[in-house]
Amino acid sequence: MSEIHQERTRRDVAAALPGPVELADGLARWFADQQPRTGRPTVVFGARSGAAGFSGETVPFDLHWGSADGHPPQRFVLKRAPTHDPHPLFPTYDLGRQAAAIDLVSRFSEAPVPPVAGWEPDPGVLGSSFLVMERLDGVVAPDMPPYTFGGWLREAAPDERREVERSFVAALHRAAPADLSSLEIDAPGDTSLRRHVAHQRAYYDWIRGDRRFSLIEEVFGWLADRWPVDEGPDGLVWGDARLAN
Repeated sequence: MSEIHQERTRRDVAAALPGPVELADGLARWFADQQPRTGRPTVVFGARSGAAGFSGETVPFDLHWGSADGHPPQRFVLKRAPTHDPHPLFPTYDLGRQAAAIDLVSRFSEAPVPPVAGWEPDPGVLGSSFLVMERLDGVVAPDMPPYTFGGWLREAAPDERREVERSFVAALHRAAPADLSSLEIDAPGDTSLRRHVAHQRAYYDWIRGDRRFSLIEEVFGWLADRWPVDEGPDGLVWGDARLAN
C-alpha cells in the first residue's frame, strides 16, 4: 500500500469514528441506563497509553454523577472493538468472552485483574461493542518499547521479578475454574482442545490471505500426527502470553 493510500485510509477511518463528545455522550447514556440515579452522569476521558493495546481502543475515563450525591468520581477503562479498521487483527472481537475470562480469573486466582462493570454487545451504543472495567492503579510492563528491551522490569532486582511472577503469572496459571463453558470456542471438534486448534487454524487461514507459510502448516500437520490419546482436563490458556495482555 502506498503512503498516499495509507494516509487517505487513515483519514477516511478517522472521519467515520465517533468523536470524543459523541463517545462521552453515548457512554453517559449507557451508564444512566445501567445505574439508575437522579440526574445523568458526565464522562471525562483521560490520556490514552501508547505503550500497549493494539487490537482495540482502550481509554481511561472518570464518571461523575454530580456533587449532589456526595460520591467521588468512579474510575473506569473503556475497551472498544475497532470500528472501520482497514487492517483488523481479528475477524471478530468477542469482548463477551474477554469479560467472562476476567471474571473467572478474578474468582479463581489472586491475579490483580479489574472487576468488569459491564459489557455491551450492541454496536449501536458507541459504534461497536465495548467492555467497561474498573481502573486499577499500578505499573504495567509496556509493549512499546517491549519490556524485554528495557524499562523497569528488565532493570528490576531478582526479588522484584519473582514478585511479578508470583503475584500474576503463577497466580493465573494456578486458576482452576470448575466450569469453563463461558469460554467455549465456537469451532468444529468434539473436545475443547480440538476446537481450540481448529479455531487457530481458521485464524491462520483468515489472516494469511493469499499467502502460505510452510512452517506454520508443518506445525499443524505435526500436531495432527501426534494428537494425544489422553488430552487431560480442560484449563485456562493464556493466549499471546505477554505481561501487557
